[in-house]
Amino acid sequence: MATMKGLMAQTSGIPLGGLGTGSVEIRPDGYFHEWQIFNLGRWAPRQPECCRTEGPDMPPGSLAFFVQTKTASGRPIVRRLGVRSDQHNLYSLAWLKSVREIEFDGRFPMAGLRYIDPDLPVTVAATIFSPFVPHDAQASGTPGFYAVFRVKNASDEPVEVSLAGILRNPLAWGADDRRLASTVSREADTTFLAMRTAASGPCPATAGSLCLSVAGGRASWVAGEFAEYMAGGAHVWDNVYGCFHESVFEGWRATGRLPSLAGNRSPAAVLRMTDAEIEALPLAG
Repeated sequence: MATMKGLMAQTSGIPLGGLGTGSVEIRPDGYFHEWQIFNLGRWAPRQPECCRTEGPDMPPGSLAFFVQTKTASGRPIVRRLGVRSDQHNLYSLAWLKSVREIEFDGRFPMAGLRYIDPDLPVTVAATIFSPFVPHDAQASGTPGFYAVFRVKNASDEPVEVSLAGILRNPLAWGADDRRLASTVSREADTTFLAMRTAASGPCPATAGSLCLSVAGGRASWVAGEFAEYMAGGAHVWDNVYGCFHESVFEGWRATGRLPSLAGNRSPAAVLRMTDAEIEALPLAG
């Protein structure tokens, strides 16, 4: 067996999200934990027991990032931008390993991560932060956060690089018919994947919308709820020919792109009020 170094897992990190809007925590393992963006009533001592509902299953890996590199003289190299062994599929996706280690610098409201792997021909780092602006309640109350990646060629030849992110859809959790609708839209160099639901129960706290967007580079995407295909992949069994494995990472490993379709307009057009009109709204409901 190779020499391995065992380290204690860190169970705290930097909370991300707007003030008063809930939060999710980025930890030194590179994954997102403690999804407290749902109004579940579990932390309100005066909340009736009947209203204290369980939230959706959002384990590490519900939001995750990956890097793919390809040089003219070598085959593609793919790495998870995280260091958790429970995210691996050693039998079907043995090549989709974690980076060797992560250097984490957490200073609220920002977290800096440097992903270290000697097999990658590039260096990868990320700054993940909330739009926390002193004396600006509107900006600081933005229900979201940013992840800015920096990639630098560390080799002597050109390298093609692709970054990928996946986000589990928690909307209408537990409903028999979740009535999900995912749309892709584009504005300038930004691509938006907006997830919505028309359902309201049995967990009303998960009714609403969620958005994942990317800016810069050439965007590609998969917009749909194919949980097994999007995560560790799915095995398809056949009595005659055995089984085969399908995963969104198979094609992305080879080409660095996803099988995207055309997008529509930006979801920002849904909110037609100006900042001045929002500020003028009464505080009472």
